[in-house]
Amino acid sequence: MKDEVKLKIGAVSMKSLPGNSEENVKNTISWIKKAKEQDIELLLFPELNITGYWNSRELISVAEPLNGKSIHKLLNEIAKIGGIVAAVGLAEEYSNSIFNTHILIGPEGVMGYYRKTHSPFPENFNWGVGNHFPIFKVGDFKVGIAICYDNSFPEVYRCYATQGCDIILSPYAFGFTPFKTGDITTEQKAIHDWKKSVSIDLQFAARANVVYSIACVGAGHIKDYRVEKGEPWPTRMKLDDLGPMEYFLSGGILIYGPDGKLIAESPNDEIGEYLVSTTITGKGLNNTRAFVYNTLKDRRPEIYSHLTKLP
Repeated sequence: MKDEVKLKIGAVSMKSLPGNSEENVKNTISWIKKAKEQDIELLLFPELNITGYWNSRELISVAEPLNGKSIHKLLNEIAKIGGIVAAVGLAEEYSNSIFNTHILIGPEGVMGYYRKTHSPFPENFNWGVGNHFPIFKVGDFKVGIAICYDNSFPEVYRCYATQGCDIILSPYAFGFTPFKTGDITTEQKAIHDWKKSVSIDLQFAARANVVYSIACVGAGHIKDYRVEKGEPWPTRMKLDDLGPMEYFLSGGILIYGPDGKLIAESPNDEIGEYLVSTTITGKGLNNTRAFVYNTLKDRRPEIYSHLTKLP
């Protein structure tokens, strides 16, 4: 890669309302326009920002195919805006299953998509999982995607790095409960907890694989989960005798360089919708990859065969 190539990347800690895809699409378009005004060329949205984060059987009522109305509307708008690629999250209906999918869309159309490959226990009952780690080209840079829990697995970043990936996008829907409106201390703790939790994974992954890592999580108070009254979460949902569950997404953005150092982040004192950006360069990658201690370059794959075996 030439030193002089560059790309302005950004992320949004957008609030999404579960079940209200129409409003979420409007909000997404609004943020794309704001990012374009700042000359951002690649913009990351949180996990499931279009449909909102759901983990119940009600997913059936909000999931859409890749060629559904929400993506169709976004494609029309981004074609008008021009000059920007957006990575958006959708509960994708496909082949009698629902996938947690992130989609890259640009002025020329859908550039590709990634289906979340690892599910934490609470999601096992409702979500399908993907099996591939596709690479997308944005400008001169190769881009991969790892959704929320995927980032807890070093193998995901390594799969991307060995394909020559330069940037990994990491959208999250990291929820906390209970939520107490107006309690700044609670908000500060939530933001701190999210950043502390994900930074452990992201900082090392960026450094060990010599890639840029950009992460964001949705923001705001949500009252939408439906669970059986008196039953702890997670549980298999029933359609009778349902009660609401409140939670909140902490809001937050983190951007790490290929040396594992934090480049940019969102504020730490208040949950909110933020837009954070930075310009990355070929020189930044080349200089780090040329360093004498390079754990990607110094791997010994011939002795790692046991990694494909369960303990």
